[in-house]
Amino acid sequence: MRGCDAFRHFVNITNAYVFSIGSVNASYEDMFNVTRSAHKGGGMKVRTVLFRIGTLVAAALILIVNAQKMPAQVADSEEISKLLIEAKSHAVLAENDAESLESFTYSRRSWQQHGYKLAAIRGHVNDLGKVSKQLVDLRSQGSPWQQAAIDQIDPLLREMAKQLTITMDHLRENQSLVHMPAYRDYAHGCYELAVKTAGMIRDFVEYDKAKSKTEVLDAKMDLETTEKVD
Repeated sequence: MRGCDAFRHFVNITNAYVFSIGSVNASYEDMFNVTRSAHKGGGMKVRTVLFRIGTLVAAALILIVNAQKMPAQVADSEEISKLLIEAKSHAVLAENDAESLESFTYSRRSWQQHGYKLAAIRGHVNDLGKVSKQLVDLRSQGSPWQQAAIDQIDPLLREMAKQLTITMDHLRENQSLVHMPAYRDYAHGCYELAVKTAGMIRDFVEYDKAKSKTEVLDAKMDLETTEKVD
């Protein structure tokens, strides 16, 4: 954090920071009032005035120094970004197969074909689960938005896997009822969760791309500004 940024940081937090000698929010006003009172002979000694002024200045300097020592914002993890892209590919495949499964419920497909499609979805979900496990393991290395993304993906994936298991169990026990409302509801539930999961991960990947482009443009503009100043 630069010196001017640190000073602005000091100004911003003074409203909430209270010293024993009074509120820093009114530090400059208080400093001048104290000085004025001393010159008017209000009973306050010049030594006390100087002490209070020195305390205020020292406090400001301490805050500025501490602000300069504050850690910079955590940068995005490149590895997490790559894993999100991989997760997106598995999620999209699961979404496509789940859409096909739902369409099967309005066709004359056999229960075996439904089973094959459910198995394909399960394979994509398992692959997605492996990527999710890697994301969770790397969570501490991610930036705040990446950590938030990981926290949202894992619970939704668990819900998706649970719905898939229920649907497969229902099919196994009711092989001749694949065109009945109960199975259709289960298949539709799988599709809805697959769409939700793929959409969410897709949004995270798109946000990552847009953020990277913005950072590149900002860096370019800063460089151009610096060259003009020089």
